[in-house]
Amino acid sequence: MLSSIEKKIKISVVCPTHNSARYITRAISSIFHQDEGPDQLIFCDDGSVDNTVPILQDWIQKFSDRDTEMIVKKFPHQGPGATRNHGIALASNPWIAFLDSDDTWEKVKLLRVRTEIEKSEQKNFVLHWEKKIYSDGRQSLMRHGEEYKNESSISRLLYKKNIFSTSAVVCRRELLQNLGGFDPTLPNAQDYDLWLRASDQMKLLVIPEVLGHCFDEADSISARPYANRYKSRLRVAWRHRKKGRSMECYLKFGKILFSRQWFV
Repeated sequence: MLSSIEKKIKISVVCPTHNSARYITRAISSIFHQDEGPDQLIFCDDGSVDNTVPILQDWIQKFSDRDTEMIVKKFPHQGPGATRNHGIALASNPWIAFLDSDDTWEKVKLLRVRTEIEKSEQKNFVLHWEKKIYSDGRQSLMRHGEEYKNESSISRLLYKKNIFSTSAVVCRRELLQNLGGFDPTLPNAQDYDLWLRASDQMKLLVIPEVLGHCFDEADSISARPYANRYKSRLRVAWRHRKKGRSMECYLKFGKILFSRQWFV
């Protein structure tokens, strides 16, 4: 029997994949074992040439048995921005939760998000903390949005530093649609660009709890050569330069231009 919260707060989960066979079972298992599952689950594949899609298809009946609609669609390779946009277009519920194929959620994630939305119905953007797990086994706590205060400017704070992680975001579908979704012309930083575009309309709710795990996977859908990330970050910084003060813009460009990743 569904709880009153689950009946009211309808969530579609959008998960893009690209050659994710090595770890996709880890991600989908974390969705399957939610205390209160999603109302819709959408996997959009970005032209995988491995077993990602067959692995996903094996789960369709399992979710159907739990009254969760699971959609698996394969598209030509276009990059993570376009792939997430396909998922948004297929979503049928008012709220969208993103999960990258190499990340996982705590089993209470969707229940906690629904509970907090129920208490703060005016909010349209939800963020929670994560634990980052590195390939060598190290872990670190990612307190996303810890710096945010209700009276502070989200736009300016976000321009100085990306406080969001895509797998820790749940937001109103209407907000994403009004903004036109992710920019598919950016090979990287499409999420950061979208959050900056959304910031003027954002009513942010931060849940200061670890509800997910972010894995450091070199071959994830968002991983690209650093030169591409460098160009994307510069484009995003320039595009949204009016959201920061002059000195903040100079500092941001300086950090990008002299990033230590060029020298490591």
